[in-house]
Amino acid sequence: MGVFTRSFLGLIGLSVANRYVGLVSPSVLVYAFSGFFATLFSRTLYYWLIYPFYVSPFRHLPRPEGKGHWLYGDNYKFEKKPQSSVLIQLANENPDADFCRFLAFMNGERIIPLSTNALTEVMQTQCYTFIKPPWISKTLNGILGNGVLFAEGDVHKSQRKMLMPAFSYGHIKSLVPVFLSESSRMIRVLGQRLEKADEKYNTPPGVIEINNFLSGLTLDIIYRAGLGIEFTALEHPDNELSAAYRKVFSPAGTMNQLMFVLSVFVPGFAKIPFARNRMLRDARNTINKFASDAIEKKVAEYNENKNEKVEKDIISVMVREGQGVWSTKDMQDQITTFLIAGHETTASALCITLNHLCKQQDMQDKLRNEIHSAFPSGYASITSYEDIESLSLLNDIMREALRVTPPVAGTIRQTATDTTVCNQFFPKGTLVNLVMSLVNKMSLYWGEDATEFDPSRWRDPARIANASNMSFITFLQGQRACIGRRFAELEFKCILVALVGSYKFEFSDDKEIEFRMRITYRPINGMPLRITPVEVAAW
Repeated sequence: MGVFTRSFLGLIGLSVANRYVGLVSPSVLVYAFSGFFATLFSRTLYYWLIYPFYVSPFRHLPRPEGKGHWLYGDNYKFEKKPQSSVLIQLANENPDADFCRFLAFMNGERIIPLSTNALTEVMQTQCYTFIKPPWISKTLNGILGNGVLFAEGDVHKSQRKMLMPAFSYGHIKSLVPVFLSESSRMIRVLGQRLEKADEKYNTPPGVIEINNFLSGLTLDIIYRAGLGIEFTALEHPDNELSAAYRKVFSPAGTMNQLMFVLSVFVPGFAKIPFARNRMLRDARNTINKFASDAIEKKVAEYNENKNEKVEKDIISVMVREGQGVWSTKDMQDQITTFLIAGHETTASALCITLNHLCKQQDMQDKLRNEIHSAFPSGYASITSYEDIESLSLLNDIMREALRVTPPVAGTIRQTATDTTVCNQFFPKGTLVNLVMSLVNKMSLYWGEDATEFDPSRWRDPARIANASNMSFITFLQGQRACIGRRFAELEFKCILVALVGSYKFEFSDDKEIEFRMRITYRPINGMPLRITPVEVAAW
């Protein structure tokens, strides 16, 4: 408990004593409250107007050019240009810097690691010193589940070790038939949708709002691969569970989006009984109930059929590996985190990639030719992990899309103790931003055309000579790297092969799709695309 919280509670105690016991005179209370608020005001002014400029150990770090706003700091500069482009320019102008910084609301400092040495320290060597801010973890685990995503220290190490069998290389390879069969079903459903207009999204025949369509597909896949449950969000997009996911990830209206941001970044805001907060809570309860019922069913099946039948879905592996260690609630938190965070990021990555391929029709054609040349008998002839991995251009396109436009633009850390990184002192409580959309596009690592979508760079060793795993942080790196990375990448490739192999994708009008960061990077007003079947008989 902080010193100001203790002081304030002490004042409350004095007030109670005065009211019911009469031990404290009113004048003492007046002086006590006056002193408290004067101290609070002085401290606020100090950290707002003095500390960041004259005292902070980070005051000499590069920051965006121009005078900051008295209230919004450097944030107002991001209204004229996207934050990532401002920070990319700053990083490129300071190629030898280990860190840069910007000032947020009331000049609160945000420190950004830039060099591979700094990134290695923050994400790997000292990853348990740079923790998720407790106030963010407490808020988001109410939405995403209190699983491995928010655990820290020894708890995180233990949870990750327990989960590794479910996300091992060998186990994820065994899920390829699930990815392929669900993608094949998706192609059939898509063909049926193309034949008629969609009144809900006001699209004519031949045009599909692909954003929500892909979200439904990845939801189906993650339920089948994760829980072993046949879910039909593609065929029934308005069912209760699908609606719950949309409420969490796609809040309609500017006010609802603002409310979500406030619930994440303002401690305690999520508990205020606003309509948006109640809606989020109800949606989370719906998702939790579905997950807990599935877990109880899997536990019962395991206890009844031990060693007789080996299921390949992730929750069956978790039940098998976690018997006697994890409670149903523990497994529910892990699987809810996986279900919510996993399906939306893959849907976002697919929308991002299709957006790039609509802009570069020649690249889309090259990918389609690679697919058809490798599998002239059609999508049904793709049966294994090795088949998917044989498509080199597919892999390059995936990596380039995830590099240039990561589905999650950044995340935040806070120092749990005083520490030093690259000779830079970090006081306890320092907020550190890991910005994927910056590091992934720094010229130092990726060349002068780092911001451009160009899959061919991955085939030219000279163009990526300075790149490393620490300069491609879409999934983070180190012990806190995304445990579901292999799952997401393989799922992504199976879906994209089915889509591009079967259809040609174009913008439905002359307007480019506008994206914005919510929980993930998604189209603001949907993503209607004109979709045309390819003229290849087997496909």
